[in-house]
Amino acid sequence: HVIGDILQSVGVCIAAACIWAFSDQWLDSDGLSYWYRIDPICTFIFSFLVLCTTFGTMKEATHVLMAGVPEDVDADDVMAQLSSIPNVLGIHDVHVWALSGSKRNLWAHLTVRHGADPSAVLIAAQRVAKAVGIDHTCFQVEDAETFDCTR
Repeated sequence: HVIGDILQSVGVCIAAACIWAFSDQWLDSDGLSYWYRIDPICTFIFSFLVLCTTFGTMKEATHVLMAGVPEDVDADDVMAQLSSIPNVLGIHDVHVWALSGSKRNLWAHLTVRHGADPSAVLIAAQRVAKAVGIDHTCFQVEDAETFDCTR
């Protein structure tokens, strides 16, 4: 991005130098130098370059603002790994998103067998998240006998 800015600045300086140096040469029928047309041409070219170089940044920013699942995280795989934790009977309300390029978040509700140790399930769930590159988690562990997930 910085290189694009430098090229634009150099281009503007070259266009200004051409206009200044050759303003009395290559005149049209109205006596206006054709060199004056170099400024809008450079503006159009550099606008196109800026558009091309910022497209990726705009795409990533929109994805983050819309709380999209990070491209390198497979949400289905995360759910499968969470489901394989001993005593986990079900998973719902799963959300995976990124606050920035590297700060990934996960929240999920884990329904566990009645009498299961919720701390052990929580620790296992946090290990699953860490294994896929998610550092910030919020798990709600729900006892299958006392929690009614239909409400």
